[in-house]
Amino acid sequence: MKPLLQVHNVSQVYESGGLLRKGKVRAVRDVSLVLGEGEVLAVVGESGCGKSTLARMILGLLEPTAGRVEFEGRAVDRRRRGRLETAKRLQMIFQDPFETINSNQRVETVIGRPLQLHGAKGPVRERVLELLGQVGLTPAEDYIDKYPSQLSGGQKQRVMIARALGIGPRVLIADEPTSMLDVSIGIGIMNLMLDLKRDNDLSLLWITHNLGSARYMSDRIVIMFGGQIVESGPTEDVIASPGHPYTRALLHASPDPWRQKTEGEKFDDAEREESGLPESGCRFRNRCPWAREECGQNEIPLTSLDAEREVRCLFPLPSDPASSPLPHEERTVD
Repeated sequence: MKPLLQVHNVSQVYESGGLLRKGKVRAVRDVSLVLGEGEVLAVVGESGCGKSTLARMILGLLEPTAGRVEFEGRAVDRRRRGRLETAKRLQMIFQDPFETINSNQRVETVIGRPLQLHGAKGPVRERVLELLGQVGLTPAEDYIDKYPSQLSGGQKQRVMIARALGIGPRVLIADEPTSMLDVSIGIGIMNLMLDLKRDNDLSLLWITHNLGSARYMSDRIVIMFGGQIVESGPTEDVIASPGHPYTRALLHASPDPWRQKTEGEKFDDAEREESGLPESGCRFRNRCPWAREECGQNEIPLTSLDAEREVRCLFPLPSDPASSPLPHEERTVD
């Protein structure tokens, strides 16, 4: 599979605190990933793990503190002309359609204005009608002159997908696009995006906290915690036999009546926003039931489990959950 989007060791450091007491927050730490042509790659993690910051760096909206992003073999250019060119090829679909859509513009303007900015040829209204049909808002004539206040949440999200699709991108970056919607409506949006991927030869970067939606959508999966990738590989392989304790924790947080827990296994909440994580060693160790003293001593690299999978853990979990070691009665780390 030919690489389309490549992220090379990107990091992002924010300054925090007030005037007299400033600190630094490392939101993303040395992240690398590859999105191939026609592929769906899911980036999964809880709130605050760095997913959205990573997306902004990929789009060129935020300059990495370190590392670089390449699209089609060229570095993403953050200058104005470069951002316009990037926007033609990389488009974002945001989490909240209620906030991202302009409530004062009719649907024709919401979708048509980007077409005009990027030099679309031919009648814009006809193209907007065509796009509305592609995202399932039919008959299109019933929607083109409406204001956002006249649309449901799912219809607004479909309008924003049509807006992103209109200028012919090669990659759609979807940042939690179904989290603000009812489950049934969200499934409809996921099916729509898979259909658009197939029909328009797109690649998708699917950003979510939900392993269920990641499994439904993606070919490969990247798990993030504390700004780092802690596990990656083919989606079904990672979900069937997670190698990192945090991935196992996410599985336990996902509603699945058929899943059986390993005896003695207990996790803290796997989907809470974390603060005050350890700066060295394993950043998950204070919540890991298998943590050992060695987990807090040195920075832990990503290591290969096999040809396609990597995990950031000194003691990866075995492929058979039933053979996992029992958690320690008392943790020996700080």
